[in-house]
Amino acid sequence: MLAIVRDEKFAAGLQQPPHLTDDRLFHFHWALMEHIVGAVVGAIVWAMHSANPTPLAKAGADVVEHCHIEQIDIVTIDQRTVIMDEASAQDVREAERRQREIPRLTDEREMPLLMAPEVRKFSLEVERGIITGSIDYAAGELHFRPDGYRYFVPVAFGRGTFQQQTLKPGRYRISGTLETQDGYPDEILVRSADPI
Repeated sequence: MLAIVRDEKFAAGLQQPPHLTDDRLFHFHWALMEHIVGAVVGAIVWAMHSANPTPLAKAGADVVEHCHIEQIDIVTIDQRTVIMDEASAQDVREAERRQREIPRLTDEREMPLLMAPEVRKFSLEVERGIITGSIDYAAGELHFRPDGYRYFVPVAFGRGTFQQQTLKPGRYRISGTLETQDGYPDEILVRSADPI
């Protein structure tokens, strides 16, 4: 499926390059569309087969499991790609099960006993929304460094009204959920961030 939106103001600013004839221009546009379609197909395939189940993969697994569909395909001019079938749906469910087994820090009773006291304190401060610190880019991703701690934790965004686009490097008071791996801070799922 292809949707083309015509924008007269944008089109008025464009001119056909003088070295491209109509035939060459057609082939140029066709090649450009092939790249765009390839990128979209690649993104869908990645989302359906990611190591961590994405909402799209979960929805695809639901369709295959509950709607008596054998498989979901993407069909392009030159190939047909299966993006979800019964085996893939089982893989998605297995990955979901593994994720549920990872301990989440939502309550002090659920925290692993071997977690360092400062990590436990940090987690509770994040949950209560009383932690302050700096948000900045590291390796191309946003990270949070809380005041008084030596941790530099990747920032993730969950469901809700808070949008990643509004978060820029600076100082914030945040609330959310701290997720750990092997007793160390692994990621902060941000619910809100107030500039300070």
